[in-house]
Amino acid sequence: LGDATATGADEIGRAFQKVGGSANALKVDFDKVSSWIATISAKTREEAETVGNSIKSLMARYQQLKERGYDQEDGTQVNQVAKALSSAGVKIIDQQTGEFRNMGIVMDELGGKWDSLTNRQKAYIATNFAGVHQSSRFLNLMESYKESMTLYEGALNSAGVSQTKYNLWLQGTEAHMNKLQSTAEGLWSHLFD
Repeated sequence: LGDATATGADEIGRAFQKVGGSANALKVDFDKVSSWIATISAKTREEAETVGNSIKSLMARYQQLKERGYDQEDGTQVNQVAKALSSAGVKIIDQQTGEFRNMGIVMDELGGKWDSLTNRQKAYIATNFAGVHQSSRFLNLMESYKESMTLYEGALNSAGVSQTKYNLWLQGTEAHMNKLQSTAEGLWSHLFD
């Protein structure tokens, strides 16, 4: 993800440290959350911790809506969020089970319809779904959601890339260590003579 965007793997990792527990609790896929982080980071160039905390806030809001029926921070009710998403043809509640749908699936559906929405609808959804404080980052993500999906697919298909890079790093480190050892041996031999 770092290679494919204007962000680095270290930034994605630091941001994920802030949001990993929330993602796990909501059962949102690691690679999907990482693609959201990479997208927001590349678009806003904000600090990694800020990006991670913004996604954590978005997930906490979703969790509060799921558990309490409202967001404690601003009092937004689940029916307000459901109505906003419904204006785009996205359901937050599974009609058959009455349970909240997986946040990753809801975001994917919304992302697929985002370009067809009016600016007014986008602002309405952002304010209700993400809250006032996170709406700008949410809008940045949604405006680039197709890129996020491309990053997600790339992450799923990148098995072995990290290991390859690590092996290259090890080879470089080993070469430097061998050179240092040779230099030290040469220096010791010269001093001994």
